[in-house]
Amino acid sequence: MQAYFIDSANKTITDVEYDGDYRNISKMLGCDMFTVVNLNEDGDALFVDDEGYLKDQDNQNYFWFEGYPTMLAGNGLVLGTDAEGESIEPCRLIDWVKDRVRFQEKNTAPLFIPDLNPQIFSF
Repeated sequence: MQAYFIDSANKTITDVEYDGDYRNISKMLGCDMFTVVNLNEDGDALFVDDEGYLKDQDNQNYFWFEGYPTMLAGNGLVLGTDAEGESIEPCRLIDWVKDRVRFQEKNTAPLFIPDLNPQIFSF
């Protein structure tokens, strides 16, 4: 299935194939364990390295996703989710993701910017 890969080192966002096996998400991201960030009311989700902030900060890359209050460490993978929480292809187009990602240079910004208008999505 189609997914979008956010490569924070190369500052690119590309279409990739995801085989549907959750165990391969860590391999794709280059991490040991991942966490999930909800992106929108359509069920799109961003998978990121759960331990990204604990890694060697001199070799870590970061990006911002519009509407999420903290910088995200490492790479990202965007997938959709269905009503049962299973992964599906993203609902939004890749351009929607590209318009909302800002890559961050190392050690040049705070890790947290409060969001005074947080978005809460319920299903």
